[in-house]
This record gives sequence, C-alpha cells and structure tokens, in this order.
Amino acid sequence: MTPHFSHPAHRLPATSEYQGHHREAPELTAPLVPVALAVGIGVAVAFCALLLLRRAGLRFTWALVPAPLAYLLWLIDWHAGLVLFAGIATAAGAGLYWHLEDTERGGEEAAKARDSLGVARWLWALWQRRSLRERRLVKGRIALGMTRGAASAGFPSARATASTR
Repeated sequence: MTPHFSHPAHRLPATSEYQGHHREAPELTAPLVPVALAVGIGVAVAFCALLLLRRAGLRFTWALVPAPLAYLLWLIDWHAGLVLFAGIATAAGAGLYWHLEDTERGGEEAAKARDSLGVARWLWALWQRRSLRERRLVKGRIALGMTRGAASAGFPSARATASTR
C-alpha cells in the first residue's frame, strides 16, 4: 500500500470556477486606472498652477474660481471633471498651507502673503472702482484711483482745504 501523497494530484477541469479567477481580476481594477490617472494629472497641473499663482503675487483663493466649471465639466465628461476637481482641491489645500506657513514665519514672506491679491480683495476693488466713477469726491479728497489695498488714492480738493481755513 502506497501513501496518499505519492499519488498524482487530481487535475481540475478547464471549466472549473478557479480557472476564471485570473480573467476577472483585471476587470475589477480596470476602473481604477483612469481614476488614478485623472487624479495624478490634476495634482501635477495644480502644483504648476499654484507655483504660477505665487509667482504672480496672487493668493491661493484664485484656485477656487474654476469650481463651477469643474462641476459642469463633470456632467459632460467625468474624467475631465475629476482632473479639474483634483487640481482645485490640491491647489487650494497646498496654497492654504503655504499661505499659513508664510504668515507664521513673519518678515518679508508674511508681508508678501498679506499683500497678495485674492479674489475677495479683487472683487472689493472692482466694486470700489465702480462706485468711484460715480462720485469723484471721497472724504474731502478728489479720487484719482485705487491703491493695492483697495483704498481710494487722491489729493485734497480745493473745497475741502478752503473750508478748513
């Protein structure tokens, strides 16, 4: 009598459920490839855009401007929408981190971070310019334009100086 391990192993037929296991595995991971590619492209583009924003003296909040476009793009083609959403999230998150680091560091970096032009400051300056066109006399001064901090710049008017004498 021979022991059981000396007999050849029983072969499974080709129609066995174990044979199909290797064919189904790529089908499970196939959707992950375009998602990973879209996120990777979005992150790479976001860092390039963030570096350009910092070089131009703009705040990280400009990265949030294309968010409505990303939503519309998602409805048309989810791959392109995912690229844009990944880019927006990466640029806004990394930009906020860099902005907080710059302001905590102090000195020239903090002054540059404070003086950078953000979306809110730009909209406020746009509103001020519009109201400045309607009235040229602001606080006894003839308004000539706007400073970088969205304040009106000008010189005292003749009426204002005559009334103080």
